[in-house]
Amino acid sequence: FRDYPYSPEKPAGTFRVAVVGDSFAFAPYMQVDDTFAKRLERMLNLNGNQRKVEVINYGVPRYSTSHEIG
Repeated sequence: FRDYPYSPEKPAGTFRVAVVGDSFAFAPYMQVDDTFAKRLERMLNLNGNQRKVEVINYGVPRYSTSHEIG
């Protein structure tokens, strides 16, 4: 889990997106705010009239499809 801490209880009026993937999603050599998950979160939150969006990064280095479906 490489992200900021989030409350287990989703706040009212918030839409959550989970990013599941390998080292590309985890991005070990980047700052957390530069990962595609955080960039996606910023883009989805540009429209202030919609619900707030939290994109949570569950990327894990060396994961493969067999890990993700198992």
